[in-house]
Amino acid sequence: MIDLLQGALDGVERVLAWIIAALMLCLVVVVASQLVDRHVITLPMAAPDQYARVMLVWITFIGFALAVKNGLNIRVDLIDQRLPVVVRRALDTLFDLTRRTPFHSSALAVQFYDAARPRRPSVFVTHSFVTHSFVVVKFC
Repeated sequence: MIDLLQGALDGVERVLAWIIAALMLCLVVVVASQLVDRHVITLPMAAPDQYARVMLVWITFIGFALAVKNGLNIRVDLIDQRLPVVVRRALDTLFDLTRRTPFHSSALAVQFYDAARPRRPSVFVTHSFVTHSFVVVKFC
């Protein structure tokens, strides 16, 4: 059963890859036809820029889904492919640290701010449709 599901998932992935290839080809044709329409002859196509925009959105969403399924990060790695393995690993570590540091530092700042804030009791009155109203005392 697992092999059947894995085969179906692989089939869907191949179909999505072909859809992305077809959309890229259509995108190139539409943009090229827009160039011809503006500078050479008038073509009977209404709003080719809108078609290109919609195709680009679909390419982005389907490509992102395939990248997430394969565990890839979205980034340009044209130069990274030509670097030695040691340098590539060092850069990957550096990029991961710089990407994660703002999130960790902001989480620590919120935690320290929350710990240093003076507490006072507040009364919240909530209403339940099943029972009567009740009072909840919470320190905030």
